[in-house]
Amino acid sequence: MVWLGKEGWIGGETLFIGLCHDDPEVTPPDKLRYDAAVSVANDFAPFADVGVQTIPGGEYAVTTHLGSYAKLGATYARLFGQWLPRSGRRAGSSPSFEMYLNSPEGNEPADLVTDIYVPLAPANPMTSIAVHL
Repeated sequence: MVWLGKEGWIGGETLFIGLCHDDPEVTPPDKLRYDAAVSVANDFAPFADVGVQTIPGGEYAVTTHLGSYAKLGATYARLFGQWLPRSGRRAGSSPSFEMYLNSPEGNEPADLVTDIYVPLAPANPMTSIAVHL
């Protein structure tokens, strides 16, 4: 982050993103994969341990988590355990991600705002058609 800032890659329009590859309720802590990311311009070139990823397009279920990062799991549980089954949709295969809308620097944990994006598998158009004979 320090290097990116010094080189001018972080500014007022930068998005701070975390890509969540695993479910901490299922995956052992030493096996969890998480990528800390920031948005960059198309001309950014990867170097050393800093790579470039593209977040896939498509439909996402999005919810806003208010409060401490330590309580994100409860918001994920409601999204996956309540909303998703009721929606008739399935989660897609790409990682979920978090967009951090403010920073822990200068904000109390209770005041943090995080959007959670869960990719959705393509909808089956036949599931929403009722046929009466």
